[in-house]
Amino acid sequence: MRKILTLIVGAVLIVLSNGNLSAQEKAKTEITSVKQKDQTILFTLTSSKPLIFADNRYVLYVGKKAFVRSEVPGEENNRTISFLIGEQEFNTLNEGANMYLSYGDLDIESMDMEAYTAESIKCWSMGKFTKALLTK
Repeated sequence: MRKILTLIVGAVLIVLSNGNLSAQEKAKTEITSVKQKDQTILFTLTSSKPLIFADNRYVLYVGKKAFVRSEVPGEENNRTISFLIGEQEFNTLNEGANMYLSYGDLDIESMDMEAYTAESIKCWSMGKFTKALLTK
């Protein structure tokens, strides 16, 4: 009896929602600064929604290179993450390489990243890399 009642209530909610049930909306995430601090480049990204700091980690991909070393400003600012990239490593990155941010590791070698970022709420295309992003 309880299962039938649950089914009926669920059906009524669907009808009353008038088809307005939607998938989770993807956060807008963008590069907000790229600055040098000593021998480290801080590659800072900001999201329109709180970032998830749970079972997985964020990964910044520049071309085929993955960066996971990051820092967050604190609990009160859960929409910003800065990736720490060594100056020498930054200087070896290829101009025009595609950049992606993902929640979790990806096999970018075998994926169509543009298609994946279009459908996934946990992966964002961050545009093309250029050393001109660095401001001192």
